[in-house]
Amino acid sequence: MNYREARKIARTADCRLNLPSEVTLDSIRKAIESSRCQPITIVELPRLTGADVCALWLVLDDQDLIIHAPTRSPWHRQHLILHEFSHMILHHDIHATSPCPPVQLPGLDISRIRSTLNRSSYRDDDELTAEALADRLATRLIHSTTSGSQEPLSFNEVFG
Repeated sequence: MNYREARKIARTADCRLNLPSEVTLDSIRKAIESSRCQPITIVELPRLTGADVCALWLVLDDQDLIIHAPTRSPWHRQHLILHEFSHMILHHDIHATSPCPPVQLPGLDISRIRSTLNRSSYRDDDELTAEALADRLATRLIHSTTSGSQEPLSFNEVFG
């Protein structure tokens, strides 16, 4: 799959989500929670370095859990979350294979984990489409007057 095809899939998924024209990260989260019928918890894990895994999504019995590495900017954090949201929107948990997360998570009973995604590169179609949808959602956030934030001005503002 090429990026053009991924963008087409992302556009279709975005339309199916039926978000209002003005969005916030929280309104996107609430729309996904409603469609998946369970809450989403987002946790920063300081032990996660971002070298191998920047963020991951665990499907638990009673919630979706997004875990992300510490970031130097709120823009980078937002994009990591949007990428994991995009996997949810695109129903990539249907293809999930691994019940064990690639990192040790203190206090989490692994028997509660229904699935994690086994992904390793952006050459994978699921990763490419999730990134395309995350980019699309980020653009909507930037242009939304209700988001309360302004577009970053430089690479360092986004990625620290």
